Amino acid sequence: MARSSFPAAAAVLLLVVASRLGAAAAINLPGVCQTRCQKCPGYCVHDDECSIMCRNEGHDTGECRGAHHRCICYDEGCSPPPSPPPTSSRP
Repeated sequence: MARSSFPAAAAVLLLVVASRLGAAAAINLPGVCQTRCQKCPGYCVHDDECSIMCRNEGHDTGECRGAHHRCICYDEGCSPPPSPPPTSSRP
């Protein structure tokens, strides 16, 4: 009786997706800023090349991200932009 390879393929796909989501979640921590690479126009294919280009721009690292596969640079230790002052409802 031949066994289906579907469960094994599904498990591998699940692991790949989970690892990418874990990497994305780790980057979206407080104190880590994201900036689109200025010297990387178009489609991003290789994380290594993106990281090198980001470091050449002065960032800590970079990787291909998003639905459009753009090179996104990361900097650790930066603070988020200040929030706007509260508005008063009094006349």
